[in-house]
Amino acid sequence: MNMEKWMMVERVSNYYFRELVPFWVSAMEPEQGFFGKVEYWIGITSFFTWIGDKRLHFQDVDYKDVMRWKTDLMARGVAPLSVDTYARALKLFSCWLEKQGYLVENPLTKGQNNKSFRRSI
Repeated sequence: MNMEKWMMVERVSNYYFRELVPFWVSAMEPEQGFFGKVEYWIGITSFFTWIGDKRLHFQDVDYKDVMRWKTDLMARGVAPLSVDTYARALKLFSCWLEKQGYLVENPLTKGQNNKSFRRSI
């Protein structure tokens, strides 16, 4: 699909956002290292699986959905440090999508000031 046409579409499926993860990972700074990239990849994949199960669309989620996702991860026994790493990955990924022009507005910061976003995720 032509990237210009794709970017004009108001709503795209979660699948397309998920397909951008490898580009984001490869664009990460080298000092973040391989381990960080693997953990971030796991976190983003986990989130997209979760929103798919909940029948949510990435462009419609907000920080409350992220908090529910984090709660679900901890209820399944994922270590709190891993949950925080996954949430950090999601925050970085959504900011990257907005910076690259894939999103007009970052869904995780919609209606929130930066302080509340930093505290919640």
